[in-house]
Amino acid sequence: MARYAVFGGTFDPIHAGHMALAESVVDQLNLDDVVLVPSHQNPLKGKSGATGRDRLAMCQLATTGHPKVFTSDIELSRGGKSYTVDTLEEMALARPGKIWFVM
Repeated sequence: MARYAVFGGTFDPIHAGHMALAESVVDQLNLDDVVLVPSHQNPLKGKSGATGRDRLAMCQLATTGHPKVFTSDIELSRGGKSYTVDTLEEMALARPGKIWFVM
């Protein structure tokens, strides 16, 4: 059974602090990996400076060299407002296991 964390956010831009947190979560909780999920449209914030695809690309570049940190386009592909509950439900169906949520 997979043991992983979902780390959602705007990531505009992603930075060393995000990556340090992701790595720490993997180590401290002994997880298989952490999945970064850039939001499509945060319902509580205005429009981001970078496009969703640009933020996804930034996350993908940031995870290079971090074998236990991955990026998912689940919210960008779904479109509309990004609600955490929808993402976690969809992730649980696609990848059953024990999920931690990082915020």
